Amino acid sequence: MFKGQDVEVDEDRKIIYAVDAIPMDHEGYIILIKSTKEYFEGKWLLVGGKRREGEPIREAVLRELKEELGIDGLIKNYIGQTNKKGRDRRFHPYDVVSDFFLVELLKGEIKTDDREIAEWRRFTPRQIMGMGDQIGLDHYEMMERAGVFYGLE
Repeated sequence: MFKGQDVEVDEDRKIIYAVDAIPMDHEGYIILIKSTKEYFEGKWLLVGGKRREGEPIREAVLRELKEELGIDGLIKNYIGQTNKKGRDRRFHPYDVVSDFFLVELLKGEIKTDDREIAEWRRFTPRQIMGMGDQIGLDHYEMMERAGVFYGLE
């Protein structure tokens, strides 16, 4: 299924390894994107993607940030791992295990590739709290685990 794609896969356990970033700018805004790919159904997403074979997770998350937003970042915290069964239906019968990080955006201008990113926007954590099912995959839960909504309830 993934031959020739240089993707970190455990064929025996049917697992694909990925990374996700919670990209936060110097003013405390979180950057969310909308993908051009139909299977994301126009939902807002964090920045992320599949790890390359043998790629360290910290390098992978910074590479994905650079590829998707065209900007460098500084990893602030490793938040954890998510491995919900059926997390990403595109890869059935594989499950996706993702390591996610809180990443501070370094100075620079965000530049996205229109072929992959339909839209990007800065949101306050409070704005994201009210977005409910407008957030795709398990990305809202990742932000909760990172504590970005702490004190806003």
